[in-house]
Amino acid sequence: MIDPANVPINQIVPDVHIDHVRANRSEVGRSERTVIPPGRGELEFQFSAPSFIAPQKVRFRYRLEGYDKDWVETADRRLALYTNLKPGRYTFRVIAANADGIWNTTGDSVKIQLLPRFYQAASFRLLCGALVAATLAGGYGWRVRRLTRQQRALQEAHDLLERRVKERTADLAEANASLKNEIEERTRIELGVERVHRQLMEASRQAGMAEVATSVLHNVGNVLNSVNVSATIVVDQLKKSRVATLVKAVALLQEHATDLGVFLTGDPKGKQLPGYLGEVAEYLAAEQGAHLKELDLLRKNIEHIKEIVAMQQSYAKVSGVSERVKIAELIEDALRMNTAALVRHELQLFREYDPHLPEISVERHKVLQILVNLIRNAKYACDESGRKDKRLTLRVTNGDDRVRIAVIDNGVGIPAENLARIFNHGFTTRKDGHGFGLHSGALAARELGGALLAQSNGPGLGATFTLELPLQRS
Repeated sequence: MIDPANVPINQIVPDVHIDHVRANRSEVGRSERTVIPPGRGELEFQFSAPSFIAPQKVRFRYRLEGYDKDWVETADRRLALYTNLKPGRYTFRVIAANADGIWNTTGDSVKIQLLPRFYQAASFRLLCGALVAATLAGGYGWRVRRLTRQQRALQEAHDLLERRVKERTADLAEANASLKNEIEERTRIELGVERVHRQLMEASRQAGMAEVATSVLHNVGNVLNSVNVSATIVVDQLKKSRVATLVKAVALLQEHATDLGVFLTGDPKGKQLPGYLGEVAEYLAAEQGAHLKELDLLRKNIEHIKEIVAMQQSYAKVSGVSERVKIAELIEDALRMNTAALVRHELQLFREYDPHLPEISVERHKVLQILVNLIRNAKYACDESGRKDKRLTLRVTNGDDRVRIAVIDNGVGIPAENLARIFNHGFTTRKDGHGFGLHSGALAARELGGALLAQSNGPGLGATFTLELPLQRS
């Protein structure tokens, strides 16, 4: 037996003790095997290792066998906490080392048994399995009985159907005599529907032409407003001109023509006159620049009016005639007819044109009618949204023997229930709308061999209207 008095001080190991064991936040006593009643699976162990030599340097290792794979080392903590443990048998062990790292490998330990709740027991699970099996067996039997009843019902329905077929055959033989008259009546109705359809198409075409004319008038009116503003500014500036003061200064110089040198050097008014003339000259030069700027703007606005009118006249001349056109130029014409309105409503315009767009053969005025209406609708949609970042994008793509012109806005959007009827005659969501524009556009697209499509992700998410046109008319 080793005498502690003969052991070097640095080899004396701490004596480890498990002081307290708490289960589910309650104190439990220690025994050969501590049994814990069912709970939340929480275990707390407090341990200590008294040492008279550098107690602050004592280190611990603990391990819950059955849960921890390796030892857990701690230096300053005398507590081990475990939560959500499964029911079962565990052994908690703790060892300690002195300041020189020599471990007391014996340490202290306590055996723990966590009892399961009733639903965690194997007998309970077995009972649940038996109940499930019984339920499945009962369901199977109920299903078999139900199928048997359905089979009888089907047989009865089959017999009833055979009787009704015989009765119906007799009725059809009797109705066959009047079918010829019904066919003749339907033919007359179809002829009437076709006549009304032609009238409706003509009305829609005229409505579309009115949309283009309205856009032209709006743009001309807006430009005329700019012309009036420029003219008013020039008139106001001329009324405030300092030419009259220049005339007075010249008259003063003429008055002292004989003693001009003495006047300019000796007279108080004469001394101020050169500086004053310089100020008047600078003012008149600035005034002339402002006049020239307004006159140039006036000239450009007048040219813009001439372009809009000439464009409308050129489209009116080729109505009903197909010709080869560059689709990008056609879109730019439609934008020019809406330029003033787009600027006034502060819409940001974006162009995304496929660089390889072929020429197509179309009736220019019909395509222009559709595009002008779509651009105007996009402008109204952005305005009604109340957004500050109003965006209008014109995207042109080419593929599958078709050119697709998409007019995209970030306006009020279209509810899903309205997408199915947005091209119906007379349908509109605007207070002052008449419901002809999109309908006439859809008819015109169909006449051109193409289609007009609408897409929106819902209210507040903008909308996309796509005009599809064939590269070659069949």
